Amino acid sequence: PDDGCMFLGVDLSQAEDRVVKCLTGDAGLIARARMFPWENDEHRRAAKVIFKRGNENDITKDERYFGKKTRHANNYGEQGQRMSDDLLKEGFIIPPEECQAMLNILNASEPEIAEWHKRVRSHILQDSKLTTSWGRELLFDGMRMDETTFGKGYAFVPQSEVGDLMNQWGFIPLHRYVMKSPMLRRTVHVNVQSHDGLLISTPPDAAWDLACLPQESLERKRVYGDFKVPLTIWCEFSVARTSWGKPDVEWKQFPSKEEFDAAITG
Repeated sequence: PDDGCMFLGVDLSQAEDRVVKCLTGDAGLIARARMFPWENDEHRRAAKVIFKRGNENDITKDERYFGKKTRHANNYGEQGQRMSDDLLKEGFIIPPEECQAMLNILNASEPEIAEWHKRVRSHILQDSKLTTSWGRELLFDGMRMDETTFGKGYAFVPQSEVGDLMNQWGFIPLHRYVMKSPMLRRTVHVNVQSHDGLLISTPPDAAWDLACLPQESLERKRVYGDFKVPLTIWCEFSVARTSWGKPDVEWKQFPSKEEFDAAITG
C-alpha cells in the first residue's frame, strides 16, 4: 500500500458459481447459491464429492483448490485436457484422464448444469446472441457452432454479470465517494480491480467507511437469467499492512466496527 496506508480487500464470494446456479433454475442449487459464505463453501463441497471424503473438514488446501478448478471447469463445459493444461500453468501435474474423471464425478452429482448448457446452446442457435441482466451482448453471427463456441457461451453470462456487478455497484460508487473529498482524493487509491474484487490502499482512519460503502452497495438483490431469480452475492473482506497476498485478517461475514478497529490497531 501507499506510505501511511493499509490494504482493504473486498471480494464477491464465489460469485460466478452463484450466478451459474441461479441460471439453472434448479431450486436446490438456487438455495445453495443464496447461502452465506460462512454457511457453505462450494469448493469444499465439490472436493468432498470428487475425493469421496466423509467430512468437508477433512479436505486439504490442495483438494479444495482442485475442487474449485473442477467446479469452474464443469460449469463452463471444459474437458479434461483443457483443465490439465490450466493446472500445469499453476505448477500442478494432473493428467487429462484424472481431470476428466474429476469432471465426470462432479457432473454426475449435479446434472442440472448439463441441462443449463443445453438451454445456452439453444439460445445461441436460435438467437445468435446471449444477453446479461446489464444489457451486455455476445454475438455469435458467423461463428462456427462447435464446442469451443458453446464454451464461450457458457462462460459469458456468469463472467460478465460478475465483472459488471463489481464495476457498477462496487468500483463506480467507491470512486465517486472518494472524488467528493479532497483529502480522500490524495490518499485513497484503488490499486486493483480483479474482476470479482477490489484492492484499496487507504489510510487506517478512512478504512471503515470505505468498507461499509461497497458492502451496502454490492450486497443487494439482482435478478438473473431466464427464470428471473433474485440473488444477493455476499462480500468477503480483508485487511493487510504490507502484502495483498498475505492479509492480516479476513472476514467471511462483515465485521462490526469494534472487530474492524481491533484488527487495524492490533
